[in-house]
Amino acid sequence: MRQLKFRAWDGSLMLFFSLDSLRDNFGDDCCMTPKGEDAPPHSGLNWPVMQFTGLQDSKGVDIYEGDIVEEGKQNGAVEWLERRAAFGYLTDTSTIQLYGFCGEVIGNIYENPELLE
Repeated sequence: MRQLKFRAWDGSLMLFFSLDSLRDNFGDDCCMTPKGEDAPPHSGLNWPVMQFTGLQDSKGVDIYEGDIVEEGKQNGAVEWLERRAAFGYLTDTSTIQLYGFCGEVIGNIYENPELLE
């Protein structure tokens, strides 16, 4: 069975936090929202949440949504591909599923957006 892990991006501190560390610091009441959605006004937190894909790159680094991956000469940001019901990334010319991925994580969309240019 695939391990379910999540991380959240705190833009003010410019840091990622695991769901477990957020619970330790804020309790079970902490409210996080999926990427692109607004938090309820009473929550106090509005951190995008990214899910672990269940895969690792060629160096053993966990791959999460929002990571920027590179394989060969292609790179892109990891996201859930609704139409394929799988995690993958979009390049200029194609959509690539992460199944069988042999590349590496080179950054993420929050700290290294320039890698997508």
